[in-house]
Amino acid sequence: MKPSPRAVRLPPLELVGCYALYNEAGQPASRSLYFASDRVRLEAREWGRPNTWDATRLGADGGIPEDGRQGRNVYWAVDSLAADTIHVHIHTGFSGSELILGVRPASDTLYGRALEHWDMGPSTNDAGRVTAIRVACVPGTG
Repeated sequence: MKPSPRAVRLPPLELVGCYALYNEAGQPASRSLYFASDRVRLEAREWGRPNTWDATRLGADGGIPEDGRQGRNVYWAVDSLAADTIHVHIHTGFSGSELILGVRPASDTLYGRALEHWDMGPSTNDAGRVTAIRVACVPGTG
């Protein structure tokens, strides 16, 4: 019996684009969330695991962050078959932030929570509420 082919979903294309990220105080996420960036670009290119897609860290101006680190472990995934939640991972490979955002039809603002993941204890902590607001992508940054 042949194994069934891997079920690969397409990303929800309506979510592809650039987002400004804010912490619960309304400040850019990079001010309080480990390895987070001020903006992120969600892409439609498969990341390397089933049902995960590339993302790119962006600076406050929409370009590559000043530290120059786009990150190799920056990706996003859909949480459920209903596609009502996405997870945006912004990670160094050891530690980083995960944004868990609720998807609302026809909304350019996503609300959710942030978790910080650490390579040494405590391994995960709740980092509070986050907001992602769709913004224009800067041409030539990818």
